[in-house]
Amino acid sequence: MRQTLTLFESFPGRTQPTDGYWVRGGSCDQCASGGIPGECCTKLVFPVNPTAARNPDLVHFWELHGIEIKWWGDLPLAIVPLRCQALAPNGDCTLYDTPERPEICSTGPLNPWAGKPLNPACSYEFAWSSILK
Repeated sequence: MRQTLTLFESFPGRTQPTDGYWVRGGSCDQCASGGIPGECCTKLVFPVNPTAARNPDLVHFWELHGIEIKWWGDLPLAIVPLRCQALAPNGDCTLYDTPERPEICSTGPLNPWAGKPLNPACSYEFAWSSILK
């Protein structure tokens, strides 16, 4: 019998408080202290359903397609190696200061798991604010 797995969900059982938001501080230095300039632009990261991330067959399938599963606390993340087409070899964004550059490129990373846990050279810091916007 086949089991249907939800790949994405809102993680209602997480221990993270829901009465606030993450505040990003610092500025982008293009991952200067690391070995890959602009490393955050070389992969996509998505939260996945914990049940799916614990399924060895599914994890093996993802690995065969170049997708790695990493855990940040109780949150499983799918890491997809996919370099941005606008990323120059030196780590510069070729769309910087143009209308074609997606807004997420200047506002991200939006979550702490997209920063240092996956990119140790990320220059951004995150703090939890319990004050609602």
